[in-house]
Amino acid sequence: NLKRFLTIGFERILQIAHSFRDKEYDRLHNPEFLNLEWYRAYTDYTDIMADLSVILPEITEYVHESSVIKYKVKNIDMSRIEKIFVKDLFYDDFHEELKSLVNTDDFKRVIKSGNITVDGLDRRNELFYAWIVQKEPTLGSEKPRIIYDYPKSYAALSRIKDENNFYAERFELYIVTRKLQMPTRNSTILSSKTND
Repeated sequence: NLKRFLTIGFERILQIAHSFRDKEYDRLHNPEFLNLEWYRAYTDYTDIMADLSVILPEITEYVHESSVIKYKVKNIDMSRIEKIFVKDLFYDDFHEELKSLVNTDDFKRVIKSGNITVDGLDRRNELFYAWIVQKEPTLGSEKPRIIYDYPKSYAALSRIKDENNFYAERFELYIVTRKLQMPTRNSTILSSKTND
């Protein structure tokens, strides 16, 4: 476990390895995948996002001799990472404030208005997940996108972000319709005494 190296004093750790998943398999999730995992002590998730802004173009330049990759008919410039707050992404889709939809029935009505399939879903977490999963094919299709600060109920183990206790420090990176990164506060395990 890489986190053990942090506890004995290593401040920066990186690993590239094959990973396997047991149950989550569909057209967007392969049972086997290559995983890049890194940890830095005494930092936070904004620094990890900044790492991505450096790492992605460098890796792409090394492999392809350009920061641009071609995917099907699209050219995607890995040096042009866009960051978008999940609440803004939600507002762009539904013209509603995510935080204001406290009633599950209202949340379901709004999600359905965007042609999101919600058959058999009755819990808020399921509805949010249905929206984000059905949106995934459009995220990162033009340029890399970091979606950040998820509602805390969708960000297990992440540090709470705002004074209203609604958003948490979580982000995911999307490139060519694929989700590539999902760190939690574990990625900054030694950054403060409150991180356990």
